Amino acid sequence: MNNLHYKTNNWEQYNEALINCGSLTFWIDKEATQLWSQTKRMVIMKDLVYLAT
Repeated sequence: MNNLHYKTNNWEQYNEALINCGSLTFWIDKEATQLWSQTKRMVIMKDLVYLAT
């Protein structure tokens, strides 16, 4: 197996890439967030109705 070595020229960019190596970005559309918030409200109201009974 061949061991290839590369010279890093741009250390700032290299270090930034190492920092962001494990980051994960999610893109969520507005409709999904609205549905999520409505579902959360229903669960809270369901719990309140249950507690009131």
